[in-house]
Amino acid sequence: MRLFPSALVVMAIGLMACEARPPVHWGQGGTRLDIPRARWTRSGHLIDIMNDGRVLTDGEHAFSLDVAGRVFDPAGEPIALLEDDGKLVGKDDAALGRIGVQNAALPGQEVAWLALSDRGEVVLFDGEGDTHPDGGWEGCGPAVRACTLVTHLVALKESQREQSGPSVSVGIGFGMVVGP
Repeated sequence: MRLFPSALVVMAIGLMACEARPPVHWGQGGTRLDIPRARWTRSGHLIDIMNDGRVLTDGEHAFSLDVAGRVFDPAGEPIALLEDDGKLVGKDDAALGRIGVQNAALPGQEVAWLALSDRGEVVLFDGEGDTHPDGGWEGCGPAVRACTLVTHLVALKESQREQSGPSVSVGIGFGMVVGP
């Protein structure tokens, strides 16, 4: 069967229409982020934020951040945008949570599921509100919001991986309202 050029164009347009689109404000960017040189040590793993915005997980380039609140994969493809009001939006403007300065909430939630202490300690909250330490950050300083964003993205990816199992669910903590 031979396809005519017009049929190929229609198929290409159809495929592009089905492709996920970057967040609506991707071009202009979102909130201003300072990018620190920081390291999160947790359970024998290292997550590094490099000065150029690359985020390394055990030395592997996982994703990158920029000063306009954009998060993108190693190939430069959009993953998420941190908006000025703290909302984190993904492709097709999917809600990915809310990022405060030192805490983050899951999509559709108003309370934090993780927090960073002033000393950089990471704390996760389970469904009963119990706290679980998850290592600590060094080097965040005044750029702590970038560290909070990275913590949320890494923990969110891990929880999604766990949810694909038979009966694991993500709990939500209590008592911490997330704000920009």
